[in-house]
Amino acid sequence: DTGELVVFNGYNDRLLDADYIPTHIKPPQACSLRSVVVNENTGHVFVPCPTLNTVFVLEENQFSTQSLEELGVLEVREEGLALVVSALDAPWIAEISIPSVPDLGKEGIAVDPTTGYVFITNARNNTVVVLEDGSTPAYFATVGLGSGADPQGVDVNPNTGKVYVGNTGNNTVTVLDATDPFSVITIIPLTP
Repeated sequence: DTGELVVFNGYNDRLLDADYIPTHIKPPQACSLRSVVVNENTGHVFVPCPTLNTVFVLEENQFSTQSLEELGVLEVREEGLALVVSALDAPWIAEISIPSVPDLGKEGIAVDPTTGYVFITNARNNTVVVLEDGSTPAYFATVGLGSGADPQGVDVNPNTGKVYVGNTGNNTVTVLDATDPFSVITIIPLTP
């Protein structure tokens, strides 16, 4: 609800400490954030902003929890203290504008660390948006799933090279090839 990305160090149990203060990173533009994914191979963090049809990209390797503490300012929130890092100080490396895709990122996002492609479902126009995670992450393609699909969750199996998209509109799972041109391999009907 704050429109910020919350970051913590998963290598220790700081979250369990009584005096733990979460770190909130503000995106370059104000928006509600719904989903996030990290490409473990590149260290890029992808954060879609549905209201702006934009995906913000953060460089995970450029900061540590300690360096964020040096950048942040303590703010009193309803739930207690929060360390807040402004958008100007945070290591955002890209803003990817997605053409003609309203409400992008409200549902699901997944990354294939092998190919570097990022897949984002969009229920409003029954598509999956594909980003390419290279040295400069960028928009790559939009894959149509057909009228009434209403895609929600998405995941990638990098071992098989397949993308799985759960469609609530027609009670199916669409299986896509995880490489360009991201062809539909099959559609699996689900029975209630």
